[in-house]
Amino acid sequence: MSDEKAAAIIVDKGSGMCKSEFAGDEAPRAVSSSAVGRSSHQDSMVGTGQRDLLVGDEAKSKRIISASSSTFQPMWISRQEYDEWGPSIVHRKCF
Repeated sequence: MSDEKAAAIIVDKGSGMCKSEFAGDEAPRAVSSSAVGRSSHQDSMVGTGQRDLLVGDEAKSKRIISASSSTFQPMWISRQEYDEWGPSIVHRKCF
C-alpha cells in the first residue's frame, strides 16, 4: 500500500436523492435521483440495446411514460369522479 492517505467515501442514500462524497468534503461530489426501475415490457426490449434496469434520473424520467401507459388507464380519475366521490375514489380505483 502506498503512503497516501485513503479518504473514506460517504454515500447518503435517501428516499429521494443519493449523494456521495469523500470524508472531509464540504459538499457532495455527486447527487442523483435514487429512483430505480425495471421495464415492464421485457419482450419488446430484446435486441434493442436498451437496458431493463434503470437507475437515477433515467428511471425517474421513464416513470412519466409508464404512468401514462394503458396499464394505468383504469386507475385514472376524472375531475367529475373526484367531485362525485371525493378522496375515497382513489382507494376505490387504485387499491
